[in-house]
Amino acid sequence: RALVLAKFRESGSLPLYLRVAVTFARSWPSYADDSAASKLPPTVSGLIQAYFAAAEQKHGVVLVSRILALLSAGRFGLCLDELFDLLNADDEVKAAVFQYWTPPDGK
Repeated sequence: RALVLAKFRESGSLPLYLRVAVTFARSWPSYADDSAASKLPPTVSGLIQAYFAAAEQKHGVVLVSRILALLSAGRFGLCLDELFDLLNADDEVKAAVFQYWTPPDGK
């Protein structure tokens, strides 16, 4: 906790930095040492890039890039059902996701 707050102060005390850093910290296991917090990038843009890189590593580049593209293209955003429908219509996304997992209902 103290290291995250120290990084926050180093960033110029920007609230967005603290918000994204806390989101990162919530994903760390309870046994994580101080090295996780020391690896936080010093800028908001670096922190957001690291956040997206972690999402791509966890969920795959294809899925994350498509979700971000669809959310960016939506004029007033998308509800979850609309996002699922658009992703389900994308064969490349389905191939990437279903490579390791097949849903029980065929969606």
